[in-house]
Amino acid sequence: MKETDDDVNIKNPNEVFSFTSIKDLRNLPADIWVDFIGVVVELEAPDEINLKSGRTKPVWRVRFADNSDESGLSIQVTFWGDISRKLNFKKGDVIALKGIKVGDYNGKSLNVSDENLMTTAYKGREFEVLTIWAEKNFDKLEKLKCLTEK
Repeated sequence: MKETDDDVNIKNPNEVFSFTSIKDLRNLPADIWVDFIGVVVELEAPDEINLKSGRTKPVWRVRFADNSDESGLSIQVTFWGDISRKLNFKKGDVIALKGIKVGDYNGKSLNVSDENLMTTAYKGREFEVLTIWAEKNFDKLEKLKCLTEK
C-alpha cells in the first residue's frame, strides 16, 4: 500500500446534493429519499404528536417553496424529533435538506428526522437562484398552493 496526500478536490459525500424540485416531487412515490432545497414560506407553531405507544414526539411543520413550477407550488416539510426543537428558521430562508423521505399523507409531503442533513450553509447555484427568486416574490410566498392538504 502506498501512502498519498489527500485530494482536496474530493467533496464530502454529505455535501454533494442532487436536488429534487417540487414540480418533480408531485410524481414521485412515497417512501423514497430525496435531496431538496427550498425557501421557507410559512412556519406553524412547534407541536407534539401523540403516538400509538402513548408517548409524544415533537414536530414542526414548515412550508417550503421553490421556483420549479410557474403555477406556484409549495410543500409541507415536517421535522420530527429533537431536530424540531433546534430549528430557528424564518420566512425567506433558503434551506438545503439531504436524504429526506417523501410522504403522501394528506397529499405530497417531506419528512425530516434527526438523522438527516440540513444546512443553511449550502451556497451553490441553486441557493443563489432561490435567494433572488424569494426576494423578488417575498410578499407572494404564503399564497402559493400547497401540495399537502391541511
